[in-house]
Amino acid sequence: MCLKNRTKRRKQDTKNLYRSIGKFIVKFEQICFVIEQNLVFLIHGQGLQNQKVSQILLSGYTAEPLRSLYESLVNELIPLDDIGTDIFKNGLVRFQKLISHRNDIVHSTWFIGAGNKETQDWSETSGMKTHRNKKGAAVKTFKKSANDFDQFADEAAALANLFFRFNASLIARWDMKKNFIVDENGNYFVPKGTEQY
Repeated sequence: MCLKNRTKRRKQDTKNLYRSIGKFIVKFEQICFVIEQNLVFLIHGQGLQNQKVSQILLSGYTAEPLRSLYESLVNELIPLDDIGTDIFKNGLVRFQKLISHRNDIVHSTWFIGAGNKETQDWSETSGMKTHRNKKGAAVKTFKKSANDFDQFADEAAALANLFFRFNASLIARWDMKKNFIVDENGNYFVPKGTEQY
């Protein structure tokens, strides 16, 4: 491959990786936004009328504390039927997994566009994250493509839609069975064409 084509390929591959990572981060934060809005609704329903007070109470919460608080408040305040319970649990479990991926992505060092004079393909990047465990220092390593990050972004969008529709179903008293579909893996989604995010 000539130098001009290598340069063009490297530029396109790195652009795709940066785009995919950015898209995932934006979609991930939309889940947090939807959960925050759902929490404000739940708190409002318990008598706290000033929405700004709810926002003050929730400000600074990161993904895992939001997920945990949401789980506790819904289970305390909302009597869910079996399908509602399944949908809610499925969303929470998937969100917890996505939080772990997000933490690995955001808190790792990525070597996008790295290579040597022999490198022809930059479509996959490596990353590393140091941490400690009972034995001392440890390193996690990763290999990801733009497609991998895009799949995380798709899951984030699906979860933002799931939690948005879940809350709307509670408010409007919609039949949960009619507002969600389940795939072959037992994961719930909103029907195609009805997404908000």
